[in-house]
Amino acid sequence: MGKLRVSLRDDQEAELEQLSRKTGQSPGDFIRHGVDLAIAEAKEAQPIAAAEENDDWKAAWRGIFGLWADRDDIDERRAKLRADNQQRDAELQRHWRGE
Repeated sequence: MGKLRVSLRDDQEAELEQLSRKTGQSPGDFIRHGVDLAIAEAKEAQPIAAAEENDDWKAAWRGIFGLWADRDDIDERRAKLRADNQQRDAELQRHWRGE
């Protein structure tokens, strides 16, 4: 196991010592657990980058699944895109006809 020097704020150190006394776990155990959580969170936050590194397109798709699930403006956005496309097509038609 490697060793690493970590600087904590005074309040963090006090809370860590109190928690350590209360639970019987060493401060190092809590720090290692916190590092594990931070690593897992970082990996979850970047599934597409991880997939690109591994050239794993399935992982990328799983990473973006549900990306817009909480959006409630999809229908309005789709209608706006459709209207914009129709307007652009009409402008192109006029241009091609020389109007």
